Amino acid sequence: MILAIDPGKNKCGLAILSEAGQVIEKKVKQTEDIFASIAQLIKKHKIQTIALGDSAGGKKIIKKLPTNLKVAYVSEKL
Repeated sequence: MILAIDPGKNKCGLAILSEAGQVIEKKVKQTEDIFASIAQLIKKHKIQTIALGDSAGGKKIIKKLPTNLKVAYVSEKL
């Protein structure tokens, strides 16, 4: 399972994806509240990989993510 994080200054999008890319769950949280939600989602869905938007917010978030998971930066530029 994959946890996708779309970091923002005030809010962050969180989505759980299957390995095939099917959306299992999604939510929007206040940025200051996401780490409790991330911990719950990792445990609930047995997350193995985190896809993290490469914005400035993503660079701050990565410092607080569990180190035992694979983290991949995803470009947010179109």
